[in-house]
Amino acid sequence: MSTNLKFKFYRIQKSLIKEHSFKIYYKKRGIK
Repeated sequence: MSTNLKFKFYRIQKSLIKEHSFKIYYKKRGIK
């Protein structure tokens, strides 16, 4: 696996995790 591809995958994974945590955060705020 090339380093460039690994870095690209890492960035995509990071953005997905960020988006997911934001959804949970807003969901929790919506319940309150």
